[in-house]
Amino acid sequence: SRKGGTVMQAGLGKEAMAFPIMAVCTKVLVVRGSIRYTAGCYPAAVELISQGKIDAKKSIMNRFKFEEAEKASELVKEGYDSRCTVKRTGVE
Repeated sequence: SRKGGTVMQAGLGKEAMAFPIMAVCTKVLVVRGSIRYTAGCYPAAVELISQGKIDAKKSIMNRFKFEEAEKASELVKEGYDSRCTVKRTGVE
């Protein structure tokens, strides 16, 4: 995030995680958390992406074919980074 920006953790991650506290302090960031998405989250995210304020491609850590959705779900359950996308072949 830019200096003075806000970082939002939506959804649950691991119970204990490494956290870049130095970056938060030196960039004077605001960190917010949410256990689930609220009514305005999805439209706001689409708006930020469409305005080029967020590069969504940078947030994708893994890609899985639709047939591998169960594997992707298992990795999340095991604590691996859950930023992934499951894509059906031929669907944009």
